[in-house]
Amino acid sequence: MIHRTGTLVAGEITSKDNIAITAPARTLADLHRVASRAEYRRALRQAEFLRLPIGEPTDADGTRSGLERSFVAFCRRHHLPQPKVNVKVGPYTADFLWPAQKVIVETDSFRTHGGPVAFEEDRARDVWFKVRGFMVLRVTDRQLEHDPAGIASSLRSVLEH
Repeated sequence: MIHRTGTLVAGEITSKDNIAITAPARTLADLHRVASRAEYRRALRQAEFLRLPIGEPTDADGTRSGLERSFVAFCRRHHLPQPKVNVKVGPYTADFLWPAQKVIVETDSFRTHGGPVAFEEDRARDVWFKVRGFMVLRVTDRQLEHDPAGIASSLRSVLEH
């Protein structure tokens, strides 16, 4: 598949047999926008198999985990405005961002955020966002499963103010 773009930066270009090509991570990012989910997943699996430098893979909707996919579906089900997914904000990547309202939702599970290092890093990250005027809400997998109406009501209230 041939794809042309005018937005390449130096780190996204490499060469093979003296032909300039995009680096694997950039190729996957571009493919993500134009290929079917199945084609993208096949390319991602192949890149992982070859141990190519691909960065952190995302799914077709920009999510990186099952919990993030569940949150996107949750927003749709509860007729909430769709957030931007995995957006770079300063030195961090916000799981979900509503830029106009400066609201960030971080989705966490105890399994992935329950250790002391993750706990400390999450608090430092929250402070960084708050100092810059963002409201940070943390939503756990259990909350999403056991109290979706409460989470939707709280999030809707925050987004409306």
